[in-house]
Amino acid sequence: MPYLVGQLLWQALQDLQDAGILVPAKIGYFGTYPITVDWLGSDTDHGVVQSQSIAPYTPNVPVNTPITLTVNDYVPAVAFP
Repeated sequence: MPYLVGQLLWQALQDLQDAGILVPAKIGYFGTYPITVDWLGSDTDHGVVQSQSIAPYTPNVPVNTPITLTVNDYVPAVAFP
């Protein structure tokens, strides 16, 4: 499991994919199993991962283990890259 805290959400999803974890093509507002995104209301660090449910560097994470990323919410005027 890669260390994702402090990264933009799209970077974190890319790191998960690079680590061999299946990342669904669409991650909705409420997430898509097994990856869920919990959005925090925030005035700073929009789109930045604040925490992850599986500890970084955990080896041998079982297939389809749910992963929750807590991310600072984007303001409506900011688009995903």
